[in-house]
This record gives sequence, structure tokens and C-alpha cells, in this order.
Amino acid sequence: VFDVEVFLTKLSLPNGDFILANVRDITERKRIEELLLKEREVFFSAMKNNPHGIALFHDRGDFLYFNPEFTSITGYTLEDVPTAKDWALKAYPDPEYREQVSRFWKTDRMAEGRGRDVEWKVVCKNGECKDVEFRVTYLGDKSLVVLTDTTARKRAEEDLRAEKQRFQRLCESSPVGMVMVGADDRLLYINPKFRELFGWDLEEIPTIKEWFDRAYPDPFYRNEVRSGWTHEIKGLQPGEGKPYTRKVRCKDGSDKYVNFIPVHLKDDEIFVTCEDITETKVAGDKLRLRNLELEVLNDIIASVTVSLHLPDILDRLKSVFTEKLGMRMGGIFLYDQSGEGLRMETCWGVSDEKRQEFEEFVLNLCSAEIAARENRVIFIRKHPELAGSGHFVLNRTF
Repeated sequence: VFDVEVFLTKLSLPNGDFILANVRDITERKRIEELLLKEREVFFSAMKNNPHGIALFHDRGDFLYFNPEFTSITGYTLEDVPTAKDWALKAYPDPEYREQVSRFWKTDRMAEGRGRDVEWKVVCKNGECKDVEFRVTYLGDKSLVVLTDTTARKRAEEDLRAEKQRFQRLCESSPVGMVMVGADDRLLYINPKFRELFGWDLEEIPTIKEWFDRAYPDPFYRNEVRSGWTHEIKGLQPGEGKPYTRKVRCKDGSDKYVNFIPVHLKDDEIFVTCEDITETKVAGDKLRLRNLELEVLNDIIASVTVSLHLPDILDRLKSVFTEKLGMRMGGIFLYDQSGEGLRMETCWGVSDEKRQEFEEFVLNLCSAEIAARENRVIFIRKHPELAGSGHFVLNRTF
């Protein structure tokens, strides 16, 4: 069984009337028509279920098809805007804006191929104004227009720009230094307060390595700081921060104590705030030193009053110096009022073979008038001629 096309012609001949039948096999044509019908069904089904708005437009100025998403985005149906003129009047009610849109489409027109993507503000059927992206494909005498509602994206972009502007204004006027470190250890941003604190510009410290090299010139301290930084950052969770204090060398050569608070961001960037606490640290150190002096003085008084035996007193004093002041080596000398001068009663941290040398070293300091008496406390001042001389070097003053 196959499809045929029959063309009948009536013929009048001498022998009578006859019917001439031309019969043609159209099986192939029917197969092609069925395929074309299926293709059309698939095409329109795809347009109907497409998540973007789709319109089919004829060059005569008529709209041929709107898919459901087109109506969902704009609110318009084919009955509302059957022609391009109707669409322009309703979607672009402002005459100047409508003229701008019209000029664009005239210049973008081509015979076939993809046109330029463009965004326009469209007034929907309900009066709402939306940002819509248009992508046009020209198909001879027809055009396929794809619409995407970008209103939410545009608003998000505007909110993001506004947020960035607010953040930038905050950073620019912040009383603490701020620096943004990228995932590749490059410094992405430093605020004015950071430059004021340390004197460095972003061009001078483009990476963490350059910052470490300049801010921590001592190689031992720099290695300590670098290992601490790596350890701290690796241990931080996104959004988590942990403060720490470091001594920093500034561009002008001055040293500052700075409190750093690095915060690990989700994209592996690190946001660090820096606050100069030099005055607070110095004041705190002085306060701690003063408290330590008072504590040591109380311990000394207590040591003297607990026992009247000199060996017990000396042992207690030695414990105060080693435990409270951290003096790993030292000695206690008493002054003989009979005129014999100072003599060493006890010492610690000194080997037996160095004991006499140590005693002579201290007595030489006194004879050279490097020892001073203030408030009945004998203390030793550093002296440049003694630095590195002999086996004992002054490294602490009291």
C-alpha cells in the first residue's frame, strides 16, 4: 500500500468520452511532509516549554507566535500586541525611549544570522517595568526573538555595586588599617590608614613575601612570623578570625607593635585589619615591669624577715632572682663596712672553674665606677668598653 496522486482529465473522442488518469507515486513526498510536521511539532514544543520568552516575528510587521514564557515575562499575548507597532507603543510608552529602541533595531537588521544582544527596559501589561535582554536570530523573512528577564540580576548587580561603594567608603575612612590578600598571596587592596601606619604603598609590597621581607628585616623573627601566619591561616574556617600581635618595622625605620586580625573569606581571600597598639603595649609593659619590681621587692623583704640566718636569706633571694626575674646566671655581693669592699657571698649558673673569673668581672665593674647607687639599690649600667670583653657580657640592666 502506498500513497498516489491521481490527476483526471475528460477527453471527448470520436468513439465517445474517456477519462485520462495520470497516476504518480508520492510516497517520498508524504514521508517528507510527515517528517516536516514532526519537526514543526518538536520545534514548537521546544519553544512552548523553553524557560526563555520566545517570539516569532514576520518582516511584514506581524507577530506569528508567543510562547507561554513570553507572556509570563511581559504579560502580553498575541491579541494584545499583534504587530510590532502595537508592541512598541505599549512596551515603550516614552516617545524618546521608543525612538531609541526603533533606531537600534533598524541598524541591527540583517538577512540571516545572529544579531546583537541588547537590554531594554520594558513596561509590562500590569505596568511593571522590567529589564529584559533580547537575542535575535534573523531567518530570512522571519526573526526569532529570545527574551530573558534580567530584572533580578540587574538589581543584584546594583545592590552589589552599592555594597562595594559602602565598603570602600568604610575602608577609606576607617581608623584601622585594612588589607585584602588574594588566594595567590598577592595584596589586592590596602586602605589609607594602612599606608599611614606603615608607610608602604601597594606597589612596594605587592605580595605577602615582600611584606614579610620589609616589615620583619630580622631573618629569625621573619621566619617565626611567616610560620605563625601559615599556621594561623590554615587553621581558620571561612568567616573566622583570630587576633595576634607582632612587632613591625615601618618604612621610616621606626618599630611599632601592631594587632592583626585576619579573617578567612569563603573564596580563600583573607581580610586583615591592623591596629597600632604601640602606646598601649609600652604602657602595659611598664605597668607589668613596675608590678614585677614591687612583687620582687615584697619577696626580698619577705625573704629577709623569714629568717635571720644569712644562708637561708641568700637562698631565698636567689630563688626570687631566678624564678621572678628569669636570671639564669648571677651572684649576690655584700659590702663589708670594715673597709674591705665587696665580696661575693653566692652565685648561680656559673661553673666552679669560672667562679673566680665571674667575681673579678663584677668587682672590676665596681672599681671602674660603672656601678651606681640609687635609692640604696646597686645596679650595673651597660658600658661600651665592656661589650664582648672577657667571658662575661652585660646583657641586662636593673
